[in-house]
Amino acid sequence: MSMRMVLASLGVLLALTGCSTFQEAMQDSVRQGTIEGLLSVLGQDAIQEAAGVELKDVLDCVAEPSSGGDHRVDCSGQTEDGRKASVKGDVTSVDAAKGVVRGRLAFAFDGKELGEMDCLGVC
Repeated sequence: MSMRMVLASLGVLLALTGCSTFQEAMQDSVRQGTIEGLLSVLGQDAIQEAAGVELKDVLDCVAEPSSGGDHRVDCSGQTEDGRKASVKGDVTSVDAAKGVVRGRLAFAFDGKELGEMDCLGVC
């Protein structure tokens, strides 16, 4: 798709939805991506430290908006030998500049609960 088509599409979208609606959607998308990105790395570190294992890669995280501006998160990963790791819960705030994710997050590894945390990163 050419740059002209992209700009024209954005212009039409702005005209149809209004600037504030478009801006809110963009802000939510950026926040969602920030949560997913930070949690994939910070969650991986937390599980590796708590379980004493090495995960194959960063966690695969999905964040979905929920009530009150929070985001429901579901992250998963595994070790080289296939043992599964997960982080699930609600994120209440995120600060990419400080590398902090806050909320109610439950960690599990190989079918066992590792515990819950309310802050990951530089808390």
